[in-house]
Amino acid sequence: MATPKPWLTHWATVLAESVISSETGMDGLGYADRHLLSEARYVGRTAATENQIAATYGIEMHNPYTDARVLEAVMSVPASERWSARRYKPLLTDAVTDLLPREVVRRGSKGLFAVDHHHGLRANQASVLELADGHLADLGLVRPVILRSLLRQAALGVDVPWGLLEPLLATELWLRASDTATERVRWENRP
Repeated sequence: MATPKPWLTHWATVLAESVISSETGMDGLGYADRHLLSEARYVGRTAATENQIAATYGIEMHNPYTDARVLEAVMSVPASERWSARRYKPLLTDAVTDLLPREVVRRGSKGLFAVDHHHGLRANQASVLELADGHLADLGLVRPVILRSLLRQAALGVDVPWGLLEPLLATELWLRASDTATERVRWENRP
């Protein structure tokens, strides 16, 4: 079975599928739903604190994305359909299509920075290509040869799925930074 992201190994695909699996735990929620709720609770607490601070200065704040009805609407959609590498904010766009100008509905991002990515990649190509042979490759999660090929194509100006590659490259950089950190990294498990 071919992976839709050929720079990932079969093992990485299996791990990813286990995370977005429709299988549910005792609470009736899948991993993606539990993670979304955890993040929503964190954002909600932060928003409540910001609202209290703003209120002391007479500022009224609104946080529509923390509204319970918005969260319920999002969770009514299967986790695998909540985002898209091809469409910008698909759920939000579909929900308010009639309220938005056609150009906004069709946009692929808030701004197009592909030119900046290509120029930056060309200027730092050797360093970026070296990331392909790092921790993620050692863990058997990426295929370095394919990833390097894709990054070389990007340096030439070929459109690549930046939204899928950037988190991968950021993860590799984070792993390297954590190896050289002078203080211990403390892990926090949120309930």
